[in-house]
Amino acid sequence: MITGIVRSESFEGALQKYRVMLGKDLTEVIKEQAKLLAKRLAELTPPKSQKQGKNAVSRDVHKVYLRSEWFTDIFQFTRNSKLGDRIQDEVRQQNTPILQDIFQNSSRLNQIRIESFEPSKHARARNARGQVSYHHPFSFPLGNQGSIEDFSKSKEANVGFAKSGWGSCLKQLGGNPPGWQSKPLGEIEDGTAGRDEKFIRMTNLVSYFSSLNDRMNIVPRAMEGRERDMIKAAEVALDKAKSKAGL
Repeated sequence: MITGIVRSESFEGALQKYRVMLGKDLTEVIKEQAKLLAKRLAELTPPKSQKQGKNAVSRDVHKVYLRSEWFTDIFQFTRNSKLGDRIQDEVRQQNTPILQDIFQNSSRLNQIRIESFEPSKHARARNARGQVSYHHPFSFPLGNQGSIEDFSKSKEANVGFAKSGWGSCLKQLGGNPPGWQSKPLGEIEDGTAGRDEKFIRMTNLVSYFSSLNDRMNIVPRAMEGRERDMIKAAEVALDKAKSKAGL
């Protein structure tokens, strides 16, 4: 049947019931349901949209590296409009010694460090879920602001990797996932031509998908949803058959 991370007797039972009630060929049903399952798996795998994913990446990057724009609303942190104006002026002039002195002598800003841009800071700040959980001094690459944006865009290009594990399977099964979900990160093994047990095995090749699945129950939820839909379709077919027979 359709296999991958898990095997489900109830899913396979629903597939057989669906096949019998709709009078379809087993190979046809397996391919049809594998395609629908791959689509649902991609839908349930975060992020919900490419925009949402890119925004999340940008937020995480800027939890570590401060942009100069951050200081345009500095008053909310200093509670001192004169100091806020002074900081903004020094940022515009890129006056590192004076700014560092101001930050070190401020209880609200003493966690900011003016330093060169260092990509490894972001990697060190990420937790087991790949998200930034940052409790260290904030890095303010005053003279390397362009590097922050380039770095953020390079990370945003990775958005959709986990989704692509299933989107790639969907594409191989004849579906048409969005381009950002079509990176070749899924694997299909088609065993429907076998004489004995027929199956399609789908594998998400993204290493961190397993942790996402543990946390969000993506695979069980997708399979349970397809199972319900197959049973419902089988029941509708049965009702139609009864009605046609006058029962």
